[in-house]
Amino acid sequence: MIKRYLNLVMSEDWLKSALVLSLLAIGCVGLFYGARMAYKFGLGMSHEHAVTLVLVALLAALMFPAADLLRSKNWNGAAKTCNIVGAVCLATELVTHMGYTFGQRHDNVTKAMHQTVAYKEQASQLDERKRDLALWERRLADLTSQNGWSATVTADALRARLPALNLAIEQETARGGCKQRCLARTQERDEVAARIAVLEERTELQKKIEATKRVLERQRDRVATTDLGNSAVVEQSAAFAKLYHMSLTPDADSIEWTKYLLGVLIALVTVMIAPAALKAAFLIAGMAGFGSYAMSAASQSTSHVARETPPKREHMRLGDAAALMASMKAAT
Repeated sequence: MIKRYLNLVMSEDWLKSALVLSLLAIGCVGLFYGARMAYKFGLGMSHEHAVTLVLVALLAALMFPAADLLRSKNWNGAAKTCNIVGAVCLATELVTHMGYTFGQRHDNVTKAMHQTVAYKEQASQLDERKRDLALWERRLADLTSQNGWSATVTADALRARLPALNLAIEQETARGGCKQRCLARTQERDEVAARIAVLEERTELQKKIEATKRVLERQRDRVATTDLGNSAVVEQSAAFAKLYHMSLTPDADSIEWTKYLLGVLIALVTVMIAPAALKAAFLIAGMAGFGSYAMSAASQSTSHVARETPPKREHMRLGDAAALMASMKAAT
């Protein structure tokens, strides 16, 4: 049957053949992915639903070409039944595609929203690090400007002076009458301790600034590589809502209704690809005349065999031949 159909196709001109083969390819690809969408949607309920919906998709694509073939044989009742079954299956597949399409579009919007939250979180952390860096750099600048000596001395050097200052205070106290001299030593010690504290804070700020700069560099890289979370579904719905209302600021309800209407349109188109392409391919290929072509081919084959078969010779018995010879002699 396949060989005869290919012979039928190739017997037509090349443009018709190319058109038929293209439509068949489109129909088969559309049927495969339509059935796949039905399977994925049904799998959300159960494996049984998934398999059954795949069978419905197959019937929806094949019932209408089958009806045309049956009608060409004058089996109108069977053709009508096929059309009814095909219409029911097509409506069922449309509902399936709508469910799958709505689910995928909602999933796209949800993922985009989550991605947008992730991007904003990364950007917020980057801003927070920038604020921390600016605060610490400002504090370091204030410490440096208020304590010009801090750039020429280290905390360790000042810390080394503390034991000697404490010893001097203890010695003055031991002599008794520690007044002005002891007070001066104490003030000198406290001043050194204060300077040590300034230098330690300065060192700590420098460490924080360097660490924050490294974190900022990594944070900038993360923000640069993080998707902003744009949703093609949202953008499409918003664009059509704007065009419909001729307004750059359509309300949320208009965008939602547009989103659902576009989902229905997409589902309707996807569900029609396989049935329309296969039906057109079979009609163009002359499926209505396939039977007459097959009978014509069979008739040609029979006549060819008849021509090649030699006529059957009749063999006479010996007695009949002798009687025939005798009658011929008597006649002469």
